Order: sequence, then C-alpha cells, then structure tokens
Amino acid sequence: MIYIRFILLICFLLRNFHVIICNNSTTDKDILLSFKLQVTDPYNALSSWKQDSNHCTWYGVNCSKIDERVQSLTLSGLRLSGKLPSNLSNLTYLHTLDLSNNSFDGQIPIQFSHLSLLNIIQLPYNNLSGTLPPQLGQLHNLQSLDFSVNNLTGKIPSSFGNLFSLKKLFLARNRFVGEIPNELGNLHNLSTLQLEENNFTGEIPTSFFSNLPSLEFLSLTMNNLSGILPQNFGDAFPNLSTLTLATNRFEGLIPNSISNSSHLQIIDLSNNRFHGPIPLFTNLKNLTYLVLSNNLLTSTTSLNFQFFDSLRNSTLLEIFMVNDNNLTGELPHSVAYLSSNLQQFCVANNKLNGTIPQGMKKFQNLTSFSFEQNNFTGELPLELGTLKKLQRLLIYQNRLSGNNQFSGRIPTSIGQCESLTILDLEMNKLVGVIPIEIFQLSGLTDLYLHGNSLNGSLPPVSNMEQLQMMSVSNNMLSGNIPEIKANGLKILMMERNKFSGSIPNSLGDLASLETLDLSSNNLTGSIPESLENLKYMLSLNLSFNKLEGEVPMKGVFMNLSQVDLQGKKKKRNILLPIILGIIGATVLFTSMIYLLWRLMSLKKKHKEEIRTFSDCNSSSSASVDNSYSDGIPVWMHKAEECIAASMRVGLSCISYHPKDRWTMREALSKLHGIKQSILGL
Repeated sequence: MIYIRFILLICFLLRNFHVIICNNSTTDKDILLSFKLQVTDPYNALSSWKQDSNHCTWYGVNCSKIDERVQSLTLSGLRLSGKLPSNLSNLTYLHTLDLSNNSFDGQIPIQFSHLSLLNIIQLPYNNLSGTLPPQLGQLHNLQSLDFSVNNLTGKIPSSFGNLFSLKKLFLARNRFVGEIPNELGNLHNLSTLQLEENNFTGEIPTSFFSNLPSLEFLSLTMNNLSGILPQNFGDAFPNLSTLTLATNRFEGLIPNSISNSSHLQIIDLSNNRFHGPIPLFTNLKNLTYLVLSNNLLTSTTSLNFQFFDSLRNSTLLEIFMVNDNNLTGELPHSVAYLSSNLQQFCVANNKLNGTIPQGMKKFQNLTSFSFEQNNFTGELPLELGTLKKLQRLLIYQNRLSGNNQFSGRIPTSIGQCESLTILDLEMNKLVGVIPIEIFQLSGLTDLYLHGNSLNGSLPPVSNMEQLQMMSVSNNMLSGNIPEIKANGLKILMMERNKFSGSIPNSLGDLASLETLDLSSNNLTGSIPESLENLKYMLSLNLSFNKLEGEVPMKGVFMNLSQVDLQGKKKKRNILLPIILGIIGATVLFTSMIYLLWRLMSLKKKHKEEIRTFSDCNSSSSASVDNSYSDGIPVWMHKAEECIAASMRVGLSCISYHPKDRWTMREALSKLHGIKQSILGL
C-alpha cells in the first residue's frame, strides 16, 4: 500500500512539474518587475523588462536553462539609484548579484543573508551606508564579496570568519573602524584581502600568519594600523604577489624573510616608521614595484652595495623609490645593473653622497629621475641626454635641507630629452651659460634654475606653449631680457641677476602671467604700458632697478621700491600714501589699545554684567551704553565700526591709482571723526 501511494505521489509531481516551474519563474519575474519600480533608471537600461516578455531575455538577467530561475543579475554602471530592495532576497536561485558602480544608497538589507546559493555579491562604487549585517556570515557558498567605495561604517562582523568558501574580500574606501577581526584568519581559501582607506586600528591579526597560506593580495594601505611585522612574514605568505601596507604606523625592522615570498610583484611599505637596514630582495625575480619611501630606514655604503646587488635578479623592476629616509653613504656602481625596464628612480631627501653612478643610459624607459636633497657632488652625467622618455629630472637642493653641490656646466645633451616636462636644478653650484637647447623642449612645463652661478645672457624663449613656471633667479645672468613667447606662462622669476636695458614690451603678451619678479637687476627705462594687458596679474616686483614711469595696473600686489614714478612729483605721491598709511596705522593701534583698556575697566567694574552680557536683562550704566544688539553690547558694535573706518582710511591712502587715493585733508578729517567717535564711547 505504501509503495502504491509513493508511485501516485511521483506521478502527481511529474504531472504538475511544469506548473511548479511556471510558478517559480513567474515569481522571479514579479520580483524583478518590483525591483524596476523601486529604482530610478536614468539611462532607461531596464526598458526591456516588460510583463509580456520572457524575463530570461531581459538586460542583465541570466537564467537556468531548465526551470528559468534567475541565477545572475548583473546591472553594473547604469547609474541606477534608490534603496536596495530587500525582496531581491526572494531570488533564491541567485548565484551572482552585481549592482556595482551605481548610486544605490541606504543600508545593505539583512534579508540578503537568505540567498544561500550566492557565490558573488558585488556592490562597490555606490553610496551605501550603515553597518555590515552580521547575518551575511551565513552565506557559506560565498566566494567573492565586494562592498568597497561606499560609506559603510562600524566594524567588520566576526561572523565573517564563517565564510569558509570566501576567496576575495573587498572592503576598501569606506569608514570602517576597530580592529581587523582575528576570525578572518579562519578563511583558509582567502586569496585577496583589500581593506585600504578605512580607519582600522590595532595590529594585523596573528591568525593571518599561520592560517592564510593562499593569500596572494594583501592591501591595508591608509589606515591607523600599528605593530611590528613578525620575522616569519615571508614564510607565512608563500603565494603573496601584492603587499601594500603604506600610510599606517607600522614600526620595527622590515623582516628579512620577505624575500621568501618569491612571487611578490608589488611592495609598498611607504609612510610608516620602519627603521634599520633595508633587507635583501634576492629571491624576488617578479618584483616590478618597490616603494619604501617616508620611513626611518638607514644604510651605509657597504649596505647600499648589498641592497642594490640583491636587486640584480629583479629584471622586471619598473618603480624604485626609497626617498625620505636616513640613507647614507655612496650609491654603488651596481645601480647600473638594475632592470632596464626601470621607469621611476627616486632616492631624494636622504643623506647620500658621492656622484651619480655611470651607466644611466641603460634606462631608456626612465620617466622620472629624482636625486634631490642629498649630499651629492660632481658633474651631471652627459648620458642623461640619452633618456628620450625622461619627463622629470629633479636634482635640486631645498633651502632648508639637503646639500647637493652639483657643479660644472648643464649638459647641452639635456636638450635631447624630448619628453621632459619638469627640469629642476635649483640651488646647486652649476656654472656657465644656460644651454639654448633647453628652450627648445616644447613640452617643458616647469623650469627651475635659480640659486646657481649661471652667467651669460638668457636664450630666447619661443614656442614653449606648455611652459607655466620659469625661475632663473639668484644667478649672474646679464644682458637684455630676451623675447619670451610662452602663452601658458604663469610665474616668471628673474630677480637678483644682472639684467640690463629696458623691460621688453613682449612681456605684455604673456596673457596667463600671474607673478612677475624682475627685482634687483639693472633695468632702466620706462615701465611698458603693455603690462596693462596682463589681466591675471597678482604680483609684480620691479624693486631695486632704475625704472621710471607710471605702472599701468590696478588691484595688483606690487613692490616698487626705488622705482622713479614720473619724476619728483610722483615721488611725493609715493610718500603721501606712506605717511598717511603710518598715521592710519598709528590711530588704529591706539584705538585698539584704548578699547582693550576700556574693556578691562568694564570687566573690573561690572564683573557679573560682563560675564553674562548676553542676558537681555543686564542693567545699564551711565557712562557706557550697555544696551544689546544680537546679544552684543551696542558700544562694542560702535567700536568695531571705528576700527573698520580706520582700516578704510589706511587702505585708501595706499591705493596704487592716484585718483583712488584720499587727499591729506580728507584723510585727516576722517581720522578726526573716528577719534571723536572713540572718545564718545
């Protein structure tokens, strides 16, 4: 009898199987239509989602072939917005949910934990807020979870340690806080962990160093993590290819075992507190990116030899940056044995000495070469000119730190660096003339040559449309200022040289110019009227020359000391605002002292009233107006008006245009009125 019932049940199910399929698919279809109604679709990307069509043909929807159940919903980059509908959790056959790069806001629905078959959930680049639902730790089939680049807060739930199938976890660029849960060390299959740009604190969980041998990508950059990396670090992660711990508070030694992570391609430990010597990277044959900047690392000449020698096997190295440390000693000749793929080489802001090693012509892919703020000496290598892809050449000395003393002439071969955009050789001991070849680099945007001993005349500057900043100050350049054709030039600094002759009219054609400093030269003649065309000019310094004439500009910060403006008459016009300015400043200073003294007296006499002068019921005084306006005594408002009036007098007296200045009579009359107002208080 039991067998007969079982057979009848099977027959019934088979007979109604198509009905079950129809009902399930209809349910999925209704859920998707409901989703469409709840979101804003500016691109009309869901236009194919219609009641009279098969939902498995809709954009972004992928179904199983047999029963037409929705298995994948992929709607990335459509600018969809609104709250995440919780009824998506009824798509119980869903394996992939990808709503990345949209504008969804609100919290992540707890109901998503019902999607027990979910393998992939991707919601990065949205505006999601709130905390991570701990219930998501129930998704035991989940292999990839990506909530990066949102506004999520709170801590990572410890229940995420139950996601035993998880291989990739992306939580970067949110506002998570607290410590990284030790339970994440239970995720033995984890290959990618990205937690950068949050507010995590504490140390890297100890469980990571024993339970995550499959980890390939570890990024903890830009948090508040601290602690010391264990000596077995490299042994704990034998498959690691990317390690970025930059901008945290890690300290101690960089473990020597890091070389045992032989698959490493990217290492970024910058902006921490690591100290001691740089370890050897002998086994890192796949290394392409090595950045150890902004730490407390030290070295000697012998350690430098060992370190650079250890990189001989890193034949794929492209980025090398050890700037802003405490490295000392000379750079070895083995620098020339680094990878020919090298693109950026930066040892700036250390205490390295000696000369630049020979053999740089090998680095034909080099785009940035940075030796500034060290103690280097000697001449600049001629072979720098062979680097056709070089964009940035930085060998300057900062006025406050560094003692680079490069000498000799600027190699004319630098003019062959046709890709150069920034050339900074300031504050060295370079001599000779400036090579004309430099001014043939059409892509140059910044040129810094000041603070050397360069002499001769300045070559013509023409067809340099990209040039924005040029400084040749503090040299011994002489002759006339040449014609300068650089429409993009914003800052031109030529002070403290020996330029002579007149200011060329062509400077008025530099339409973008904001700052011009020609002070402390031997310039003569009239100030060109063409300067009036410089509509963006903010600062003009012509002081300590022998110029004459009227400045055809208004509203510009100027320094015109020892400039003869239209002879003696103009000299008196210069003295007038200076005198009135001094008078105005004196009155202003005296007024402020008087008001402060008056306030202290009031505090002493009416201690309780002053302490609560925001109270509208405070008693009045016969000598002081203690009535209130907006919670402040009226006498204080009047005092502020007096101070402001004094400042207006001073500003009027120093106006650069004569017709905008007050006369002596007008200024004294105004100051007398201010004085009476103050005495009235």
